Amino acid sequence: MENKTITPHQLFTFTALSTLGGSILVISSTIAAVAKQDAWLSALINMAFGLLMTWIYCFIGTRYEGLTLIGIINKIFGKLLGKIVSIGYLLMFFSLAYGIPWYIGSFGAHLMHETPVPIITMLFVAALIISVYYGIEAFARATEIFYIFVTALFVISMVLVLPNSNLRYITPVLENGFTPILKGAVLLSSLVSTQNISILMIYPVHVSDRKGGKKSFIKGFLWANTVVFVTTLISVLVLGSTVVAKSSFPTVLLAREINVGIVLTRLEYAISVMWTMSEFVIGILFFYVTITGISEFVGLKDHRKIAAPMGLVILLLSVTVNPGAVEQSNWIIIGYTPNIIVFGFIIPMVMLVVYLIKTWLKKKTNNSIL
Repeated sequence: MENKTITPHQLFTFTALSTLGGSILVISSTIAAVAKQDAWLSALINMAFGLLMTWIYCFIGTRYEGLTLIGIINKIFGKLLGKIVSIGYLLMFFSLAYGIPWYIGSFGAHLMHETPVPIITMLFVAALIISVYYGIEAFARATEIFYIFVTALFVISMVLVLPNSNLRYITPVLENGFTPILKGAVLLSSLVSTQNISILMIYPVHVSDRKGGKKSFIKGFLWANTVVFVTTLISVLVLGSTVVAKSSFPTVLLAREINVGIVLTRLEYAISVMWTMSEFVIGILFFYVTITGISEFVGLKDHRKIAAPMGLVILLLSVTVNPGAVEQSNWIIIGYTPNIIVFGFIIPMVMLVVYLIKTWLKKKTNNSIL
């Protein structure tokens, strides 16, 4: 296992960008299709719920020093049940690991029409393999640089497009009741909140300052969800919920609305850079936790030995499992969302309850002996 450490600030930037992931590009469309003009309310509810879940992840992670998520699961549930649950998590991480390259290839082909999707995907997977070979410290430092660019481009893009907003697009509030808002919040939480359970493969075992790491973990989540909230709100204000819901890449369409004289216009490539950087980070996250998780599960000392073979498997599956946007969309609704609710919400809550019960029984036993 890799024992190198990263700083709390690196954990912050890594958490922020991996939580954001591809959300900045497509999330407003997904939520607007469900919650309509109240999509921004779904984003607020998700932020509150996600903050609670992030705190629970931190609480569980810091109870067991020196253990990753796989080790914590085995410690809480025991060897037999722990291995079964661990396999479930590894399968989920693996499915996400080969799903990310598909998004990169699909969007890359949207911008570079003459470049075949497999070529773009192959280059992306090669970058993931190289990143894992360099180690967690190397790509954690890279996120510090990515974070600066993403923040700057995001602020500039949102400020420049804000004059085109129209308050009529978010009224009337709660026109369709509260149910669509809750549905949108559940869908959003599955994309930008509960998937953060994967960070427990890195925190706290690889973080130099565990107390500072907890704050950084939470701050990273809040930063990413603030970006999601602002993006969703401004997308609806500028384009209207109907246009946002029907657009494949609403944020790119939003950037095309920027027109400052004849100097600044058509800044959709700035959005593309932001998305590529954040998607690369989340791609690294799921690829890294997949191979380190498998290595820990089977007792392999050096996870880098399986990086290249796993990269080839992921490359193959990324272009065959979900060949088109329709299949990918169906998988998110039918496959991904239920899985992430189970592994990102239900099982962590069970882990928390089991830990509290074990702690209570241990204290009761000690008191009775005394």
